[in-house]
Amino acid sequence: MKRCSKCGRLKKKFPRNRGLKRGYSYWCSACVAESKRKTYLKYRERYCLRSRAWRMEHLDTVKEKQKNYWLKNKKKLRAYKKLWRAKNRNRLLEKNRRYYADNKSRVRAKNDEWRMKNPRRYYEMERDYRLRKAHGITLWQYRSLLREQRKACLICGTGKPGGIGSFQVDHNHKNRRIRGLLCNLCNRGIGYFQDDPKRCEETATYLEESEDKVGLVAVKGPKGKPEFYKDNGLRRSRLKYTYGITLEQYSSIFQGQNCSCKICGRNKPDKMGRWKLDHSHVSGKIRGILCCGCNTGIGHFKDDPDLLRKAAAYLRDEGDHSPMLREINRNRGLKMEECA
Repeated sequence: MKRCSKCGRLKKKFPRNRGLKRGYSYWCSACVAESKRKTYLKYRERYCLRSRAWRMEHLDTVKEKQKNYWLKNKKKLRAYKKLWRAKNRNRLLEKNRRYYADNKSRVRAKNDEWRMKNPRRYYEMERDYRLRKAHGITLWQYRSLLREQRKACLICGTGKPGGIGSFQVDHNHKNRRIRGLLCNLCNRGIGYFQDDPKRCEETATYLEESEDKVGLVAVKGPKGKPEFYKDNGLRRSRLKYTYGITLEQYSSIFQGQNCSCKICGRNKPDKMGRWKLDHSHVSGKIRGILCCGCNTGIGHFKDDPDLLRKAAAYLRDEGDHSPMLREINRNRGLKMEECA
């Protein structure tokens, strides 16, 4: 222990000073650091100009030293930069906003030039950003899931995604759990059934039972709508021309279903505001009157009861079939709890 001649306190740490007889400074480390800081702030401009001039003279040497240091301490520097960015996130955002406001045209021109040179890289960055924002997964995780599914839909097994040309990330809209990657038709189909496995199974049973029953057959009218179709009212004309049945037959079918959808049993149609006459596109048999959701959902699953049962099993599974999905959902759950 030794007393500092600057602050007058007993201290342990004193910096080395070879010019003095004892080899150590009379001031403690804290006082020396404070003195240097004040001197730097006083002559800051002079120091900056001198160091900048030296760097310009020895530019190659400086770059070589920086490159060697980066190669030796790559992991350490990356970890430090990541930590620093996390601590100073708001400061960086404000700095970037100010720079963009001052150099808007220059930044846009530079970005356009980069996009033209790197179209594939730009697509990957944009896709990664959208996946993170919408579902909380990265592009790498999306591609890993696709490989795990053998690049096929989890329900129908097709290798052609349809729609926008990529498989859709299906998730539960209540608890946000990711269930898998589906083709466009299957993803929209379970949406029309409101992610209800029971409704999918009831639809499969409805399709199987309706094929065994004997009923009306939809017969399309001749080409070109005759004049008497128009005179009998629009609804009557469409039923006669499209399905070959009268409005009275339509009413009797609907009353036989207690004026409700034959699958889900709801008494009101969907957003479209109109009931749909469902029929088999193979045999032409009229199966019943459905709400818009059930009728469109059947079409998306290609009138196939087996596909609908697979969809019901898939909805009940909730993504538990895949270890990777379990890990993703667990991490997303933790993040959502932290945000809450």
